[in-house]
Amino acid sequence: MVALRSFRHSGPSFSDLVPYAALVANGVILLKNGSLMAGWYFAGPDSESSTDAERNEVSRHIN
Repeated sequence: MVALRSFRHSGPSFSDLVPYAALVANGVILLKNGSLMAGWYFAGPDSESSTDAERNEVSRHIN
């Protein structure tokens, strides 16, 4: 028999460290402390394929 005790991890596991408990709805997660976390996905304009004029216009709106 090989002694595996020295290789066992005694600290908290990944599931102990992650606060997620369940997926309540699309984009809504129930956390272990009872709170809810929501997430959204936003895809802005593609700046890699934009022209200089389009990037300048976006910069003008931001500034």
